[in-house]
Amino acid sequence: MEPPEKDGAKQAAEKVASFLNTRITKTGITYRVLSFNPRHLFFDNAGHTYTAHFNQRTKGYLVLVESAPETKKNELAFPVQKFLVRRKSIFIYTNFTLIAEYLSRFLKKRGYPVGKTDWSETTSVFQFKIVRGAITAGPFSALVQANFIRNRFSARMKDKDEKTPYFCSLHNQYVFTFRHRLLIKNGAVNLDNLLLSYAENEIKSAGINRSPGDAKSYLNILPGVNPVALFKKTIYGLRSPNLRAFYSDEGLMPEARRVMNLVILLNLASSIISASVFVRVAERLKGNTWYTLAAGALLFLRVPAEIFNMRRSLKITRNLPGSRIQKIEDSEEFRAVYEAKPFRSWRNFERGYTELFRGTEYLPEKIEKYRLVKPTLYKLIAEGKKEEVALFLRNELGLNEEATASLLPLAQQLQPLDREEVKAVFSNRIERLKKEGLTLESEWPNLLEFVNRTLPNLLERDTVSGAYKSLKNALKRAERPPERAELFTLVDTCYRTLIPFRRADFLFVISLLIVGYSATYSPDMPIIAFAIYYLFNGVMIQLLLSGYERISMPVWMQYIFREMENDPAIVSASDTWNEFNSQQTRLLTIFSSLGLILGVSGRLLAKTTHNISWFGVDALAVLLLLLGLREWFKFYQGLRRRCRLEE
Repeated sequence: MEPPEKDGAKQAAEKVASFLNTRITKTGITYRVLSFNPRHLFFDNAGHTYTAHFNQRTKGYLVLVESAPETKKNELAFPVQKFLVRRKSIFIYTNFTLIAEYLSRFLKKRGYPVGKTDWSETTSVFQFKIVRGAITAGPFSALVQANFIRNRFSARMKDKDEKTPYFCSLHNQYVFTFRHRLLIKNGAVNLDNLLLSYAENEIKSAGINRSPGDAKSYLNILPGVNPVALFKKTIYGLRSPNLRAFYSDEGLMPEARRVMNLVILLNLASSIISASVFVRVAERLKGNTWYTLAAGALLFLRVPAEIFNMRRSLKITRNLPGSRIQKIEDSEEFRAVYEAKPFRSWRNFERGYTELFRGTEYLPEKIEKYRLVKPTLYKLIAEGKKEEVALFLRNELGLNEEATASLLPLAQQLQPLDREEVKAVFSNRIERLKKEGLTLESEWPNLLEFVNRTLPNLLERDTVSGAYKSLKNALKRAERPPERAELFTLVDTCYRTLIPFRRADFLFVISLLIVGYSATYSPDMPIIAFAIYYLFNGVMIQLLLSGYERISMPVWMQYIFREMENDPAIVSASDTWNEFNSQQTRLLTIFSSLGLILGVSGRLLAKTTHNISWFGVDALAVLLLLLGLREWFKFYQGLRRRCRLEE
């Protein structure tokens, strides 16, 4: 009789074999690796080797399936597939074969006649595994690179000929991240669930097709990433779809990036000056001043605190209509329409045309000229007269021979858009918004009118990106405002999330008083204790400030600012908001200065008042702090009551 564990391993292997359309025919040996659980070997009729063992962490049997020796040479990526088998479920871990299937399916959904995927080379460095290959579609090829790093899979895909893009936008590449494993349901895998996220990123280096023998390949573990582009993306936060829509090159207001430059330059300059002055003063004062500098250096803790609290803030607003609509717009299903082959051909052509004049004063004029003559160009493409496009570019758009030659390869890929298909597809997509109750009933007829009549016309006489922006504007107009119940949930969630911060703030002030009195009445307290406290002080300041700002901001912007916009008595919500913040800053400056004067006065008058003034100002400060906390609680309770009364 077989041991229970081996019997369970055999059942797990049989489930995997059933998924692979084979069956277990032979049981092999059982062995141990060090002191880990025993490994059990099995074989099927296709020559695969199964290694199964129970894993406590995943609470199931891990089954590794290794290909037959004669087929290993044809499987460049991973010759081993990994499965997790539990009592009522079975999972397959992501591998390069699944990624290749997904990428092919991704392109087919967008209308590309995908042929096959060929893996050409593999690079392995410790836990890193990089596989490069190509996907072909007729005469066009896309270079693919799949990465396996720290048990995570990602992939990048770009056109082999970057000057004549076919699959991607001009000067761009696709970047994908994938889930760790997939559930096998009814004997099949749903590849649509494999994708975790994807984006189109700008690329200025040809790192995908770098060979393993290249001397720089080891500096290219994450190849294809231009260091300057990566730095800009990081400091501007362009991984966020909100910030990309706000101030990327194609966003609402690219000039807003200047504010980020201002923040970087001014803070860098002031920090350098502050540090320089501190060093000069410290050299003069000598003594134990190093810990105050260390506390200042803890400003860097604000970065991880901001990341953490920003995620919490976005999580708070994720159920509001605007956030839900954005999630749908950013979904692969919705974006697939805009990334379809006919749309892509026009987007690439129009971006190539724009690149000719980018950075010049003539760009707005040239874009307007293109809009005026696009109906003629569209008619030529619809009638199949691509040979007349060169003459059109010279005569109608006034391009010289060099510019015409650069655009002709892109023009040869242009395809007419099927008006009926555009109506059907976009109507189907926006229907989802209505089903989920995210649009205003009064705006729904206008939105349908836009999709069925205005959008097809815009695609023929405006740039594709311009038409798509108009669609997003129409969706924004049709978006229903948050209901009172949703606003109450928002306010209540922010309120409850901030309560621990307020309590911590109070305890932090009390601890500050304890340290102050210890410095006066405990002469034996070691200097290192003060150093440790100042470090703690620096940590708490950054965590508390970040938490207050990020977590309270949804209430201010999603509720209070909207209320100001809807109030007829307020002429300009933005001006009111600006004045409100200015008033806070003035009060902060005045009363902070007054507090400093009172704090110092308590010490100066201590001898005259027999220390009553010194204790008195501290007691006054604690009382004022408690009154301030009461005001904060009343503020949020008032907002919660207001939301309930207006339901």
